[in-house]
Amino acid sequence: MPIDRERFEELCSAYVLGALEGADLSQFREAIQTADRELLSIYQEMQEVALHLPLTVEQFDPPPDAKKRIMSRIGASEARAGKGLLVRVASALGLNEPEVSIGIAFVLLVVAIGLSYYSILLRRSVVERDTQISQLTDEMKAERQRMTVVRE
Repeated sequence: MPIDRERFEELCSAYVLGALEGADLSQFREAIQTADRELLSIYQEMQEVALHLPLTVEQFDPPPDAKKRIMSRIGASEARAGKGLLVRVASALGLNEPEVSIGIAFVLLVVAIGLSYYSILLRRSVVERDTQISQLTDEMKAERQRMTVVRE
């Protein structure tokens, strides 16, 4: 299937820069095999332009401490963002003062101990109920056996 000029130019520009992959790459390779003179001329011009692109940019070496400065800025912004969030959450919860934080921690500890104790009591209650159910089931079976004997 022939490719239109606009699509060819789009694919060609990406191809000469090494940016084509997958289906687009296959489509361009197929198109270049069946290209007419005009499309081949476009391809050659784009190749020449791509070869000269690196020469159009002035080359320079970054300062020796550039990486260090960039990394420190990244680290500082991450620290500010993280600290800012924690400070805002603490402020929203009223945890600005250490005494308040200690008080809340103590209350949470008491609640946790209370819930643990309640859990133990519930577990005992469940075990007692299971025992009662087993006893009642056994009594019911025995009663059914007696009724069966009486009926016979």
